Amino acid sequence: MPRIATLADKRAVEAEMPVTERWQARSLYRQLVETAGRFPDRPAMTFQLRSGPKDKAVTLSWRQFRETVTRAANLFRRLGVGDGDTVAFVLPNGRCAQLITRPTHRRAQCVQFRSACRPRRYC
Repeated sequence: MPRIATLADKRAVEAEMPVTERWQARSLYRQLVETAGRFPDRPAMTFQLRSGPKDKAVTLSWRQFRETVTRAANLFRRLGVGDGDTVAFVLPNGRCAQLITRPTHRRAQCVQFRSACRPRRYC
C-alpha cells in the first residue's frame, strides 16, 4: 500500500492509476466493505474522546469500523431514512461524526453542522 503523506504523494499515486480504476466499488459504503474484507484487523481510525495529555487514544480496526457503520445504517433505515433522503446532525468533529456520516452514505445524503460543544460519550 503506498504511503500518502503529502499532496505530491497523492498526485503520484493518482498518476499511476486514476482512483476510478483503482477502486472497483461505486459507493463509499461498498469501498468500506471491500477494505474491511481485505484488511479486517488493520487500524482504520484512531481518535481521542478527550484531548488531555494522559488521555488514551482508541483505535478501531476496519472490521470494527464496518460493523459499527453497518449497525448505524440499519438504525437509520429502521427510523425511515431511505434512498435520496437527507440526514443532518450536529456533532463535534471526531469519532461520532465519522460513525454517523459513513452509514448515511449507504442510502441518503448527509449534512454535518459542526458543533463547538464538548464531546459526550454517545458513540
